[in-house]
This record gives sequence, structure tokens and C-alpha cells, in this order.
Amino acid sequence: MRSAGLWELPAGRAARERSERRSVRTVGDHLIDGDTELDKRVIQAGRTLKVALPNRPSSTEQKYLDDIEKAKGDEFDRVLVNHLRKRNGVAINLVSLVRDQTRNSMVRSLATRHNSIVLDHLDVLEETGLVDYDELAVEE
Repeated sequence: MRSAGLWELPAGRAARERSERRSVRTVGDHLIDGDTELDKRVIQAGRTLKVALPNRPSSTEQKYLDDIEKAKGDEFDRVLVNHLRKRNGVAINLVSLVRDQTRNSMVRSLATRHNSIVLDHLDVLEETGLVDYDELAVEE
């Protein structure tokens, strides 16, 4: 969860600032709002549970940020939306598994909230009309 916020927050800011599409700027708003909330909760849970958390995006997520930074115009919107849609699809599957299998009430609560936020992100990403569903089927 922490790793996702480390790249989704900059991606959300880029969506807000660089896109000319209202739907993509809306994606940015939702990313910033949701990931800001999750980041605070994850950091608190990490401290409470004494779990080390990442402080930078994974190499894949950094590549996504680099791709987003390089893209311009309509390509920017498509690259941003499709990278985010792919990673949020992975995240919801993983966090649902954690939610299902944990016995820790703090982790369960965090996973439940995370799933709600990721579902919101998936909805706004798909509402842009830019998701390439054929690309989602390709393994990373």
C-alpha cells in the first residue's frame, strides 16, 4: 500500500496539472485524496506494528513515473491511465487476499479501506474511456 502511494501521488499531481481532459484531472483528484488518506493510515499502522515501509517507488513504478513524465498531450493521458489501471488491478487482488487471510484487526480495517479507495480509482480510470483492456491482459 505504501509503495503505491509513492508513485500514485506524483502521478495524480501530474494528471491534475498536465491533462486537458476533465476526466483525467478527476483521476488526479481521486488519486491524491485517496492515496493521501491511505498513506497516513499505512504509516501509522507500520509504526504500530513495527513494520518497515518503503520510502520510494518500486523499479516498475518508477518506470511508470518516467513514462508518464516523458509523455505529452493525448499520449500522456493514455500512458497515465493505463499504467494506473494496470497497477490498481494488481493492488485490489493482492489487498483482497490480505484482507481475507489476516487475523489482525488493524490490517483488516486498513485493507478494507484500501479496497474501497482502489475501487474508486478503478472506476474513475475506466470512466476516462482510455483504458486499453487488451494491454491489461499482457503480463509484466
